[in-house]
Amino acid sequence: MTLSWQSETQLQDMEPHERLHITCLKCSYQWYHDVDEWVGHPCHKYLFVDEIAKLIICPQFGCGCRKFRVAKPFLGDTEAFVGGMP
Repeated sequence: MTLSWQSETQLQDMEPHERLHITCLKCSYQWYHDVDEWVGHPCHKYLFVDEIAKLIICPQFGCGCRKFRVAKPFLGDTEAFVGGMP
């Protein structure tokens, strides 16, 4: 069993305004899902992120896949390379 941030993070530990970027591994359909939609449900509040990923079904017409890549989007600033050749 491998440990990752998904198996260590419960939905109640995340900020209510956070979103998860979900990608279907079969059809590559991508969408964002708000954490507060799941936290509002009393049964889902205590689930881990990897357990939530097992409950999702791809919303793309005709796909119906249950395997996803779940990521937290990075909203910070990126830094450019400052160095260079003399």
